[in-house]
Amino acid sequence: MSRTGNLTARAHADKRQRQLITPEGLALPLTLASRGARVGALLIDLVVFVLAIIAVQMVFGLVVASTAIDSAVLGPATEFFYALSIVFLFLMRHGYFLFFELG
Repeated sequence: MSRTGNLTARAHADKRQRQLITPEGLALPLTLASRGARVGALLIDLVVFVLAIIAVQMVFGLVVASTAIDSAVLGPATEFFYALSIVFLFLMRHGYFLFFELG
């Protein structure tokens, strides 16, 4: 690599360097992830997110189908699983990223 190539690579690396100062006054050196690494992590998160939703919805669907006595009448178990499904979707949508960011 040429000298200018090394300087350019070093300049890009320096832009991603940060120092985090803790309340105790300790300086922690951090390197921010590149755009590609962040996009890759987001895609992995979204795949896990969607697969978890599909799996749970399939389980709920099987339980509802097995408890349904008559397809025209919704029983209490069916209504319960619909409500549980809505709560699950809410928690997945708002809790997944929050859990891993605060984790």
